[in-house]
Amino acid sequence: MNQRTGQLAVSVVVPTRNRPAMLERALRSVLAQTFLDFEVVVVDDGSTPPAADVVERLCDPRLRLLRFDPGRGAGAARNAGIAEARGEWIAFLDDDDEWLPEKLSVQMARVESASDPRMAVVYSYCEHLDATGKRRVRPKQPLPEGDVFAGLVKNLRARTPSVYLIKRSALVTVGGFDDVMPSADDLDLWFRLADAEFHFAAVLEPLAIKHEHGGEQITKDPIAGVIGSRMLERRWGPAIERRLGAKARGKWRRKRLQKLGNQHGRHLDLAVSAGDRAGARRYAWRMLPYLPWGTRFVARALAFGVLGLGSPAER
Repeated sequence: MNQRTGQLAVSVVVPTRNRPAMLERALRSVLAQTFLDFEVVVVDDGSTPPAADVVERLCDPRLRLLRFDPGRGAGAARNAGIAEARGEWIAFLDDDDEWLPEKLSVQMARVESASDPRMAVVYSYCEHLDATGKRRVRPKQPLPEGDVFAGLVKNLRARTPSVYLIKRSALVTVGGFDDVMPSADDLDLWFRLADAEFHFAAVLEPLAIKHEHGGEQITKDPIAGVIGSRMLERRWGPAIERRLGAKARGKWRRKRLQKLGNQHGRHLDLAVSAGDRAGARRYAWRMLPYLPWGTRFVARALAFGVLGLGSPAER
């Protein structure tokens, strides 16, 4: 605890929904931190059974629980945690991720050593673990520091909120997460923090583990990706062009569309491999409002969903 103010150093905000085993793993990784001056605000976004079962089983006085019923989405859950937090700094942890034991110690040491009065964000690399046990560290590029607006446009960013430590006053200033966005609300928040002239500091080592699995991850929903990308373009395209030029804006847009294209391709490959023609038809129907972007994906989905073309039997 801060001896001068009596304020907690860190509030850890953990939104969760219907993943009790993963939630317990995430919370145990927080309770195992070598840094001790923290509380944990678990926000149960309409889980069945309630997340209270996990919190009660862990029986730690640093755990507090909020519950939405019905659920309101991850952005609203994180914002509720921010509003409830008593710490000077906020750390986020998704319920399907976990932290390495020194995560908070390393980041708070970076806070204490900072000489930049505008520094309000500390982030790090992240270790990704897929379903086969393969590990890799992301992002591969250096993490930008200071004024990171241009770095965000180049997509030099960490891939999950679970590696971010952010000053609560900065989050309040920019309004927290946009809980209307179906995807990319984290990137939107990083842009707003950078645009408000809050500076970032980087820890060049992985401090969290992101588990890639077959559950309900927003990155698995290609339609949410399209909607979120369009909202980002409308919101940040003009600012990017104003600050970095039309060429930078165009390149940023093409990169996002390329990533969405790869995501759509994987989605369709799964439908084809599973022989899920009805799913492919539903997918094509949901994509129609977003044409002409994604035309080739809609055509491929319809070819398989209606005619069966591209199925394993056709190869």
